[in-house]
Amino acid sequence: MDDLHGIWRREGAAATSDDPSFDDVVPALARHLAPAVLAFDEASPIPLPQSDGTGHGLVRFVTHLQQLLVERDEQLAERVSAVALRDTIIEELRRDQETVMQRLRRKLANGK
Repeated sequence: MDDLHGIWRREGAAATSDDPSFDDVVPALARHLAPAVLAFDEASPIPLPQSDGTGHGLVRFVTHLQQLLVERDEQLAERVSAVALRDTIIEELRRDQETVMQRLRRKLANGK
């Protein structure tokens, strides 16, 4: 991941990328996952040689990605909850403001 992060930073740390080319990351991925993993044709099983430890590296990589997704989902849930709380508070303040304005209008209309 550090290798890929370094490439991303050198490329300007873009929030998104629609570039269909990923030639810049192939060497880093090949170093960690093995060239055979990157060369498979998507129609056959992924070639994961067990003797060189590639499978273990891939498992660690996928586990890391899964952890990142869980953390991202937790952060998103916290943010959604915070926005909902903010919206509730704003709505309550609006209702309170309207109640105060109605009372003030009544007092002004009654001359008090």
